[in-house]
Amino acid sequence: MNALQECLLEVLLEFKRVCDENNLEYFLDCGTLLGAVRHQGFIPWDDDVDVCMPRKDYERLIELDKQGVFKEKFAFKHWDKTKNYIWGYGRLEDQRTTTISSAFDWLKNSPLITNNRIAYKSGAGIDVFILDGGGADKSLAKKHFSFLVRLDAYICFRYRKLSPQHKKFPKKIILRFLALLSKNNLWINFLKWLYKYKIAKFPFDDKNSELLGNIVQMEYPSMQCLYPKSVIYPLSEVSFEGHTFKAPADTDMYLREMYGDYMQLPPEEERTGHLPAYVNLDLPYEKFDYSMIEKA
Repeated sequence: MNALQECLLEVLLEFKRVCDENNLEYFLDCGTLLGAVRHQGFIPWDDDVDVCMPRKDYERLIELDKQGVFKEKFAFKHWDKTKNYIWGYGRLEDQRTTTISSAFDWLKNSPLITNNRIAYKSGAGIDVFILDGGGADKSLAKKHFSFLVRLDAYICFRYRKLSPQHKKFPKKIILRFLALLSKNNLWINFLKWLYKYKIAKFPFDDKNSELLGNIVQMEYPSMQCLYPKSVIYPLSEVSFEGHTFKAPADTDMYLREMYGDYMQLPPEEERTGHLPAYVNLDLPYEKFDYSMIEKA
């Protein structure tokens, strides 16, 4: 492992500790799960960690965080707690470090974080995705997740610049109107309320649904995965960097649905991670300034 991966593993182990001690369900997800199955640890060029947990456990984690369950050097971040937070899922970060993402892609052609000097600053950490139920009707499930994805994106619209392709009327006018609205905190708070209301009123969760998914995957046309419940539950275990973590019941089906022939290594030119814009594992993110990127 490189130094960043070692730091990420430490954060992941802290997350696992809290989940295990409080009977919270979670499982390794996306490239982290792929790394566990194919490499028994990090994909050599990977530079992030993804986990997923049922929404009820995610909400319990938020409450437990208020009680100080995480060690002092870690910070659990999410919409309702962290000012200027830009993601629709949670993150557990090492406060002693700085990693500034090169981009966020809530909407297609979204801008670089660094180009917009977004106030949210982050440390080396893991993404905590949220598993939701979609019921048994695939069409209804896709509509539900699609609605959540759009709300998620509009909440972050204030950070997005219009791309050159948005010149046609009326799309240009609509997008400019949304961009103007997104500057208003009351509007953003209404969108957050609507998001939570939609979740609360949807009659399915991960336990009474035949189809499960998370909105992060739904944002990507190549990864719009809805999984049969039997693919995820009951959870299994995998080895990752010498430690045991939870995983979906059928890791093969889960990864094939997401990546296809996942055991086949990509071409060398595609073996890159997310390539953060700035990494300093000795700098607390609160001390970060964007001028540091220009000087690097």
